[in-house]
Amino acid sequence: MTPPPVVWPFFGLRLVAPTVELVYPDDAIAMAIARLGARGIHDPATMPFAVPWTRNKTPPELALSTMQNIWLERATATRLAWNASFAVVVAGEVVGRQDIQTLDFPIHRTVTSGSWIGQDYQGRGIGRAAREAILAFAFDGLDAAHARTGAFHDNPRSLAVSRRLGYVETGRTMLDREGVPTEHVDLAIDRAGWAAVERAPVAFVGLEPVRAHLGLGAAEHDRKQ
Repeated sequence: MTPPPVVWPFFGLRLVAPTVELVYPDDAIAMAIARLGARGIHDPATMPFAVPWTRNKTPPELALSTMQNIWLERATATRLAWNASFAVVVAGEVVGRQDIQTLDFPIHRTVTSGSWIGQDYQGRGIGRAAREAILAFAFDGLDAAHARTGAFHDNPRSLAVSRRLGYVETGRTMLDREGVPTEHVDLAIDRAGWAAVERAPVAFVGLEPVRAHLGLGAAEHDRKQ
């Protein structure tokens, strides 16, 4: 009997690093992300996000909006425009969320990333390890040419992680942060910059079906062999 086609190959995708694992979430794992976020991501007196999605919501409302966001990403993904959210997992426990998104990837080979770690798990190096894993996925797994990120000027922890991973500043823009014009630092890294970064190894599980789904063909390292 011919096996049924894999309708959504992202469900089989995992990025495995020595200290963290990024797992593309099914609904059960997505619920764990949602519940974690509802417990708190940042000091309520601050707002690290350009879109203040954590504001003015009860914990159940925040959990629901997180689930809806993950469902929306799945429902609207195409080969040209997609956003993939991963659960950040440490020792079997969901501790955060790491996103990667792109527009016209086959043309520009550029991705953007964003993330958060639950307040109970911050300050342990988990954010950097998750970012390393998602950059490995982008550059080594998908043959990206550039990766972008950014943070408000008063978010030194996020900016420090980016700079330690080889990102360079590309400019600053003024964004509306809850009605207040606030300076946002834009950063980027290219393949040469990534190649120069000392980093932990990352293994990909379920990569080739995802590449085929996105129309990327065989991985670059396979073509070189």
